Amino acid sequence: MNENTNELDVKFDDIDLSYPRLSKGVYELLITSISRVESPDNDYLKIGLQTTADCTDTSGQTHPAGFKTSCVIGLKPFATGTMDDVNKAIAGLVRGCGVTGLSKAEFLANPAVLQGKQSPCRVTIYRKKADDTEQNGFNFFVKK
Repeated sequence: MNENTNELDVKFDDIDLSYPRLSKGVYELLITSISRVESPDNDYLKIGLQTTADCTDTSGQTHPAGFKTSCVIGLKPFATGTMDDVNKAIAGLVRGCGVTGLSKAEFLANPAVLQGKQSPCRVTIYRKKADDTEQNGFNFFVKK
């Protein structure tokens, strides 16, 4: 925004609603925040993430380490996923961070145990059907 422009004069039609997304690849991601969100309709983990190395977004722009993004992991079965899929996603995150010995109940009671830890993550790109926007998919895993 031009420093001489009054921010109240900005027209919403002129605002670019897109956000940069990570390019497809494998990243080491730092968990900056993690919490469980429960509502009558859903139950999920909300995870704040940062890259630990320079990265490129889908438009080709390079960003320094510390690029912020976020993801959610649903805690209930969904249209194309079973409870086994949910448990694998959570286990990939927990074990990818190097945490062992936790049960699902113990982790969900205190997901902040992962805050400040890093995990390898396979990032994908997909199109959201509802509004045809490009989104990142996140698949945490254990390094072999």
